[in-house]
Order: sequence, then structure tokens, then C-alpha cells
Amino acid sequence: MKSRSKICIHPSLLKPSCGITLAGNVVCSWGRGEDGQLGLGDAEDRFSPTQVSVLDGQEIVSVTCGADHTTAYSESFKQVYSWGW
Repeated sequence: MKSRSKICIHPSLLKPSCGITLAGNVVCSWGRGEDGQLGLGDAEDRFSPTQVSVLDGQEIVSVTCGADHTTAYSESFKQVYSWGW
């Protein structure tokens, strides 16, 4: 299987962004984190992609970013994960 990436990028680094590497099944997030929307267990801003390790092994196929929240979907487990405010 070829390595493919889906990335949701907002116009400013002050907004949350997220990405998923489908071949490696790694979810990363970066940007403004004051409402926990990066899923990294804190409210710190990140200026480079940081792995959302809580989703390791969840077989995430889609991520969506909003201004204050993020969602991820696992088709295999039929689960939607959401975090932020």
C-alpha cells in the first residue's frame, strides 16, 4: 500500500491543524491548543506536527479540525473520537 496523507490545514498557525498518515496510521496535530483541541493532554500551542499517541492502534481513517475541537474516525472500530471545547 502506498503511503498517503490527509491533512487539514487552517490559514494560520494560531488555528488547530491535524493530519493523518494512512499507511503508518499516525495522527498528528499542531497549532493553537488552549482548549485542548490538539488532543495532546494539555493546553499548549504546538508549532510543528506532534503525534497524538492516545490514538495509536485505533486505525484512524479520517480527521476533521475545527477552531476549538478535533474529531477522528476509526472505520474498523466504528468509533468517533472528539476532543477540545
